[in-house]
Amino acid sequence: MARIFILFLLFLTTALGAQTIEGLVLNAEDKSPVPYANISVSKTGIGTVSRFNGKFQLNVSSRPEGKDSLEFSAIGFQTKKIRISDSMDTIFVFLHPNSVKLNSVLVSPKSPEEYIQMAIEKIPQNYISTPFNGHIYQRTLIRLNGKFIESTESILKGYIMPVIGTPGDSTRIEMLAFKSFDEEEMAIQSIVSKRRKKKGDKMAIKGLDSTMLGFGKEMSEGFDIYTQIDSNLIKQLYLNGAQIEKIKFWFEDLVQDGERQIIKIGFKGRIGGVASQRGYLLLDYETLAIEAFTFQVRSSSMKIRLLMKVLGINFNGFDIVFNFNSIYSEAGWIPDLMSADIFIDLERIKLLSKNIPVKIELNTHIRFLDIETPAGDKCQDGRLLKKKTPLRDQYPSDPQNPLWEKYKAQISEAGN
Repeated sequence: MARIFILFLLFLTTALGAQTIEGLVLNAEDKSPVPYANISVSKTGIGTVSRFNGKFQLNVSSRPEGKDSLEFSAIGFQTKKIRISDSMDTIFVFLHPNSVKLNSVLVSPKSPEEYIQMAIEKIPQNYISTPFNGHIYQRTLIRLNGKFIESTESILKGYIMPVIGTPGDSTRIEMLAFKSFDEEEMAIQSIVSKRRKKKGDKMAIKGLDSTMLGFGKEMSEGFDIYTQIDSNLIKQLYLNGAQIEKIKFWFEDLVQDGERQIIKIGFKGRIGGVASQRGYLLLDYETLAIEAFTFQVRSSSMKIRLLMKVLGINFNGFDIVFNFNSIYSEAGWIPDLMSADIFIDLERIKLLSKNIPVKIELNTHIRFLDIETPAGDKCQDGRLLKKKTPLRDQYPSDPQNPLWEKYKAQISEAGN
């Protein structure tokens, strides 16, 4: 039954550290929440995104030196920086809009649904149509009840298939550098130490926490790098469509980006009877290329609640934010960023005492550091990644690999 539950939690990367900063990102004009704002620590690979209600939580790796700052950015808003201080715990951030409101003359001939449908139909025309090479930065983190317990980072080289695929060929990814840490045992012990240790109960509680953590482990292992790259949101739109008849779309903004104009279209809908989804797409006005695709999936479904009750678990809900960005090249638009933030709120049911909270957070982040078109290396040699196998089971951690220093600046930028 646990595996059935996991099917509801589809994808999977953010920061590692000791100081937790929580907050709310708001529109400075009307005080409404700003969803999916990018929040990053300057000159580091630490970052996250705000949820649909504007809330965010970010862990920084160490106490700031006084010169580090948080940078907040969102499409249609001015970027804002705030100096990090030791006493910073909860903050409210107000972003000022800089977008140009949607001009009804420009969009009146077509509905937002028609724009979305045309954008999907133009994917083969807009996106690169041949395999390409790229160096890739990958990061995955898992946190249990506020403690980061596992982190993996990789520098990879990929031979990547285009959105429409290439018959008889497939994506291949080679490991160049890998580092990880695992503090699962330490995290579980720290949770146990905060409870009343009744006779014979300590090992039982520890076993329960290991079981709960298994949910997070299975999710991170169920969607490996191949899956995230080959099943990115643009490919899913192209192959499966947007199920427009089940989703409500609306125009939000026409954002001015230099000489270009970008249409922002919001949407919301239901996924079966167990979850809701909402988010937005950014379309290049001239070509209708999908430049960004962000959406949130939320659920506190009674069906899932009843299922988890059988396992002795209270299910309070899950919240997943997916992000996809693409960049333009002479060969066409190319996927650039794929990330997901997952928040799962559970409780282990205790009949004679207070329930035990179990909050699992995962974050995955994949970003291309550089692109080469057409592909000159088919990545048929070297340390090729195995599919559906955790990276930590394939490669030893090597934090001293010189490639970490070589790509340090790019990884810092990519992490944001």
